[in-house]
Amino acid sequence: MFKNKICVCMLLDNNLIDFLETLQKKLGRDNPSGHITIATYENIDPAIILDYTKEFCLQHNKFKLKYTGTGIMPGEYPFLFALPKVTNDLIQIHYDFHQKYDYKCIGHTSLYPNCWNPHTSLCSYSAESADICVDYFHEISGHVVGMKVVDVQENEFVLLAKYHLMD
Repeated sequence: MFKNKICVCMLLDNNLIDFLETLQKKLGRDNPSGHITIATYENIDPAIILDYTKEFCLQHNKFKLKYTGTGIMPGEYPFLFALPKVTNDLIQIHYDFHQKYDYKCIGHTSLYPNCWNPHTSLCSYSAESADICVDYFHEISGHVVGMKVVDVQENEFVLLAKYHLMD
């Protein structure tokens, strides 16, 4: 039995990554990461998700993505996030990816009961960080170009693989 947490994240083009990671650095984040998590699994053989993600990317195309705003995710540990415009392409790739192994997916990224909120986490919420977002953020367009699979460990994300979507 595996005791792990594996995340599959959408890879963004360099234009989007540069913008998001620059914003994250302005917000004081030590380990900036411009991505959108599409699925999170617990206690699963990483090889299964690696093989599935590789095959999935060979059958799906890159698509346009536009960040249109920022927001606050409430809860015990509220955080700021960048919000991509929800499009048919964005929803469809999430839906398609979850046709296999959704039963192993946990909470907020699962297909059911429609609980996925696509976003890029920026930092923990504070009034100062919200002001920085207001001053720096602007709409920006780019593309989702692939997927990466990471092993979530206690204090870090360990990259297992990157796969490119088709042109």
